[in-house]
Amino acid sequence: MNKILSKEQIEKILQNIHNLKYRTMISLVYGSGMKLSEILKLTVNDIDIENLTIHIKGENGKDRFSIFPKRLVNDLNSFISKRKTNDLLFPADSNYSLSNNKAKLTQQGVRAAFRKAREQAGIAGEFSVNSLRKSFAVHMLENGVSTNVVQELLGFENSDSMQLYQKLAKKGMRKLQSPF
Repeated sequence: MNKILSKEQIEKILQNIHNLKYRTMISLVYGSGMKLSEILKLTVNDIDIENLTIHIKGENGKDRFSIFPKRLVNDLNSFISKRKTNDLLFPADSNYSLSNNKAKLTQQGVRAAFRKAREQAGIAGEFSVNSLRKSFAVHMLENGVSTNVVQELLGFENSDSMQLYQKLAKKGMRKLQSPF
């Protein structure tokens, strides 16, 4: 399992992504716990900004919902305003022409943007875009969110999948100090 990124490291990485589309997508991986492959499939219809939720079309028809980070509302509105409800939220073509709103971006481009930003931020190690999803889970657990809720947000059917995240969260809890 990749290491977990701290919140400060994640902020540094995001500050080094200058392409709004890639920064928003990578922010969504961390802010919602979604897989990159799921984000690439999102349509305008899947986002409920009013309720800050995301409808995720899972594999084998197993849909779920996750949270939408409030701090991304303005960035996402710039993408949504240019689309029809069934269009991909992040189509491959950056000029958003109607003929290209069905073409998906590739994971390779997003991963390359993440890798470049991580390097520019001076963060060494074997971190990947998926490290953000894992960091989301651990940070949620450290913030006191129940294991069952985090499990549901990540789309894990089996609670055994959460054991490693719980161990990592406990390691993070050891760093906490009493305010007294």
